[in-house]
Amino acid sequence: MKLILATLADYASDTGNGKITMVGVFDHVIDVNGARPVAMPDCTIAIVVHASLSEGSQHRLTLIFEDADGEALNQVEAPLVFATRGPGYPLRAQLLINLRGFTVPDV
Repeated sequence: MKLILATLADYASDTGNGKITMVGVFDHVIDVNGARPVAMPDCTIAIVVHASLSEGSQHRLTLIFEDADGEALNQVEAPLVFATRGPGYPLRAQLLINLRGFTVPDV
């Protein structure tokens, strides 16, 4: 398997034809208020993975959020279902995970 895309976006949707629409793509959150814990804005994790046919079409993805010391803060599990795109192309899975009310403790 090969990770093609993993990013955060203010909004993301799967158009159903192999495209993902993303608005407000970002890769970090800046704590401008100095509040602890840091409240993440509501956002979506967009993930695209390619795989070969021999790897199978159904898997489970586990995202583990860790602090700076490697301690687990939270985890999200979701099915990763691959689809064919035609001869000569790898299998493709797209996954959108909405994060709401997620906080990061003081590090």
